[in-house]
Amino acid sequence: LTRTMLLPTVQLNGDDTVGSGTIVFSGPNEKHEGKQETYALTAYHVVRNILADTPKAQKDGFEVTIYLGSEKLVVKGRMVAAAPKIDAALVQLFTDRKLPHVANVLPRAEGKSVEVWDPVCAVGCPLGNDPVPSNGEISSLSNELNGANYWMINAPTYFGNSGGGIYRADTKQLIGVFSKIYTHGKGNPVVVPHMGLCTPIEQIYAWLATENLDHLLQSSSVPRVDLSQLASPMR
Repeated sequence: LTRTMLLPTVQLNGDDTVGSGTIVFSGPNEKHEGKQETYALTAYHVVRNILADTPKAQKDGFEVTIYLGSEKLVVKGRMVAAAPKIDAALVQLFTDRKLPHVANVLPRAEGKSVEVWDPVCAVGCPLGNDPVPSNGEISSLSNELNGANYWMINAPTYFGNSGGGIYRADTKQLIGVFSKIYTHGKGNPVVVPHMGLCTPIEQIYAWLATENLDHLLQSSSVPRVDLSQLASPMR
């Protein structure tokens, strides 16, 4: 669980802003003559906010913390592609190291297999903490906002989870990028931590294909397990 979902998580840092991301590629990039490169998915608004409150980040890049289990590695990152409509961004991490923990992305052909009640795990860096997981289910597959559709999850999330990964709990495959959290009321709105929206991975595939970058999503099929059958029998 730690290797497949927690350690691919990175933290994006600005002067007064923090967010999350997920490493989806680290290795020789065939389209760049086999050069060693590393990329992470995140939410567009995370990078937008960092660039807004950290002026030097436009020129020098922003800090990204990589978690290696026994150590942390802080590198510079820069947004190389963005899709504001679906609140998604691709960030290149500038390191010569081939990172050992990369998310297994749900294959594009399996995107429509996600259903309401599917167990999920949300992983991110809420309030600037090191990556933490929370469990829940897919609550809804249809939530239109500003012309884009999002999935709703009920795994507890908070500020700082934005940009983090949403995984299928049974196969540990990345199925979405966390985008928004519901709030209630005006003036001093109350966060509703069990009502979060994520960008579905099939929309990420479609966007990166238009950028000729969909080859950066590393994926392999994993047999599904009925988690309910693993529970202890009632007595």
